[in-house]
Amino acid sequence: ADGAAGGGFATADPYHAKRAEAAAGSGRRPTLLTGLEEKIRVAEDGYRRRQRLYEYAHILRPVLYVTGCIVFGGRSWKPWLLSLALDLYSIRNSRGKTVDEQVELSSRKSELFMYIFRSPVADILAMNILPKFKRFGFLAILLEAFTSWYFFTSSS
Repeated sequence: ADGAAGGGFATADPYHAKRAEAAAGSGRRPTLLTGLEEKIRVAEDGYRRRQRLYEYAHILRPVLYVTGCIVFGGRSWKPWLLSLALDLYSIRNSRGKTVDEQVELSSRKSELFMYIFRSPVADILAMNILPKFKRFGFLAILLEAFTSWYFFTSSS
């Protein structure tokens, strides 16, 4: 009457009841391995959910950056900091299980260097560097065009 007829486990303990139900549904007797398999499945589901969250952060980063540039202005630090924070959050917490995932993570880490070429950091660098190239005429014009156009439109 206490659950012993259904496989020997008392159903008062929800953990053992769940194991007994899972084992009964599969047609096999509950074992220690049954509980371990369930814990592994739950842990992997949590891992996948977290990985998906980190991917969403990476995917939304450019959208939030452009939105921030529209709202706060292209020379504001807020979109830059938000974008950097999302990248760091995504990279810091992502774990590459496959070779492709590890290559992608490595690529994302190397792209962090490109943050110094985005406005407003690039503007500060350009204000300090461009005046030194004024005497080179055409080179100064190219450098100014390069810093104002390329890094604004680049995928970094």
